[in-house]
Amino acid sequence: MKVKRIIFKSAILASVTMIMGTGVTISDTAWKIQAADAQSTAPEASASSLTRDGVTLTVKKVKYDGIRLTVQIERKGITKISTMPPFSKDKSQKLEKGYLIDPQISINGEKISLLRVTNAVFDENKKMLDNTLEIAIDKGLSEKNLPDSFEMALKINVSGIKEPFSFKVPVQNTVKDKLVLKPEKTQSSGDFSYTVKQIELSSANTRTIIDSNGKVPSTSKQTGNWSATKMYYDIADPQGKLIAQELMGIYNKAPALNYHEVEMYAPFATRPSSITIRPYTLTVNKKWVPMKDAQGKEVKTYHKDLEMIIPLNN
Repeated sequence: MKVKRIIFKSAILASVTMIMGTGVTISDTAWKIQAADAQSTAPEASASSLTRDGVTLTVKKVKYDGIRLTVQIERKGITKISTMPPFSKDKSQKLEKGYLIDPQISINGEKISLLRVTNAVFDENKKMLDNTLEIAIDKGLSEKNLPDSFEMALKINVSGIKEPFSFKVPVQNTVKDKLVLKPEKTQSSGDFSYTVKQIELSSANTRTIIDSNGKVPSTSKQTGNWSATKMYYDIADPQGKLIAQELMGIYNKAPALNYHEVEMYAPFATRPSSITIRPYTLTVNKKWVPMKDAQGKEVKTYHKDLEMIIPLNN
C-alpha cells in the first residue's frame, strides 16, 4: 500500500493523524485550520463520561455543520503516553495501557467507514490539548440528508482494557446557512478534463467534489528527472484570494487517469458571488519530493486554460 504524504496548510505540530478505514498513517504531523474553527457555530454536546479500570473517557465537544462532524474525546487517568499509539508495521506488538484505538461511529445504525483521527487538538487559545483525541467525518454526510438533530453511536477501545467504551452522543446542527451547488461544469485541455460535481459552503467549511479524467498536462520543467503530479485544485474568491485547503497528499506513484476527489477548505469570509477553480500540478523528482522555491514552498504550476468560474446564486 502506498503511503500518502501530507502537505499541511496551517499550524504544524508533531503528532499523529490516521485515516481509519484505510489502515494508512498519513503523516507524523497534524494540522488545524484556525479560520474554520474560529467561525464554526456548531454547538458542543453535553459531556458524557465512562470510567473503566482507572481510565476515564469524556465526550467533550461535538461540532456539526451539515458538512463535517467532529467529536473530541478527553482521556484521564493516563498521562505519560499519547492518546494515539506510535505507528508500527508490527501489528502483533503489545501496547501498554491507555492508548485510544479502533474508534467506530454509527449514525442511524450505519457504520461510518472513513474517519480521520488526530491527537493534534487545540483549545480556543491555540494551546494543544495533550490528552485529547479528535475524530472527524469529512466525507459523505451531506449525501445522507441527515436531520438537524440526531444521535450517533461512538465506540472506542483503550489498550489494556478489555471492554470498549461506548457512548450515545446527541448531535445538533445550528449552521443554517449551508449552500449546495451542483454545477456539473467541465473544463478540458488536451487529454485532461475535470468536472465540478458539487460545491458546499457554510460559515464553518467549504467542500468540493471534483471528478477528473485523462493524462495531466506537463511543462518543459516537468521532464527528465522531474515530472508532474496529479492535478490539484485551489479555489479563490472573485478578488483572487485563495481559500486555504485543509490538507493535500503527494503520492509516491505516477498520476492515475481517473480521480473522484472530495476536498475540504476553510470557509469564505463572506459568501462570494463566484468561486474560481484554479487547477495546478506540483513538480516532483524520482523520489517523489516536490520542487521548492527560495522560500521553501512547493512550486505550483497553474494551468490557466483549465481555470473555471462557478457563479453563486445568492
